[in-house]
Amino acid sequence: MMMWNVIDCRLMGWTCIALSAEINSFFLHSRKLCQLHKITSLSATYRLVILFNFASFVIFRFGSSVVIVWGMITPYDYNQVSVSYWLGLLACEWVMNGINPILFIRLIRSDLLTDHSKKKAANGVSNGHSTSNNSNVKSH
Repeated sequence: MMMWNVIDCRLMGWTCIALSAEINSFFLHSRKLCQLHKITSLSATYRLVILFNFASFVIFRFGSSVVIVWGMITPYDYNQVSVSYWLGLLACEWVMNGINPILFIRLIRSDLLTDHSKKKAANGVSNGHSTSNNSNVKSH
C-alpha cells in the first residue's frame, strides 16, 4: 500500500503516519540488544529502553492505527482513493489491529509481569554462581 502511494505521489501524509509505527521498532530492537548483551532488567539503561518502548508503542503503533482507521471512516478522503485501494487498506489495518495488541500483551508479560529473579534462577544463575551440574565427569 505504501509503495502504491509513493509511485502514485498521493496520500503521502497518510503514508508518513503509517511509517511512524516503525519508530517503535527502534526501541524493540534496542530492547533485544540489551538482552543479547546481558544487560540486567534491573539496570537503569534497560528500564529506560522499556519505558521508551512502551511509550512509543502506544503513541506510534496504536496512535497511528487510530488515526488511519479514523481517516478511513470519515468521508473526507473517499474521492481520493478507489474502492479496491480502500478495501486493501482495510485488510492491512485489520491485520495490524490484530497483531499490535498481541505484541503489546507479550511485551507486558515479558517486561512487566515476569519475576526477573526467577528468570535468572531458571537460566542457571543464582547469587553469581552457576547452578548447572557437571555431566561430563565420568564415574568409575
